[in-house]
Amino acid sequence: MKYISACLNTNGGIVKLKNRHWDKATGKDFDEWYGDVEKHLFSDSTKFIELQGKYNHEILYLQIKPLIYVFSVNTYLYFPRNTDIVEVGYTQVIDILLRRDKSGSLSELPVVEEDFEFKKTHSTLSENDRIQFKEIKSQNVPSTFSSMINKYISAFCNHKGGRIFFGIEDKGF
Repeated sequence: MKYISACLNTNGGIVKLKNRHWDKATGKDFDEWYGDVEKHLFSDSTKFIELQGKYNHEILYLQIKPLIYVFSVNTYLYFPRNTDIVEVGYTQVIDILLRRDKSGSLSELPVVEEDFEFKKTHSTLSENDRIQFKEIKSQNVPSTFSSMINKYISAFCNHKGGRIFFGIEDKGF
């Protein structure tokens, strides 16, 4: 995928692929493989990427035309939803980059005046796109926390800001 992305984002080109199982492959195998490739691409990718070769060819080629916009398989950008975060799609990335919003201040974040007590349910507080509760149940808390916090910081920075409360089980709200 990185070679396809490189060609799409430059002057185009040809990606040469060695078909390791060309002598045993079937049309179905080939379709499944290329289907997996297409899942990482964009909806009109066939206008820019032409597959040359068949399932029983030892060498396959992808003839790639350059795009007029930037393509990335993974942007590593996220947006918050009411109870979790989702990876941002290409069009949302462009919207974020073109935004002319001013940075918000901490005083604009939702106020949470409640104290949390162990094993006590708070029925007045709920999750939304600016308040999230996360409980870490992993054996490797530092690694899980590190991975999770980076995604949530990205999500809230790309949106309107927010508050993340770790250590609070969110299924009861």
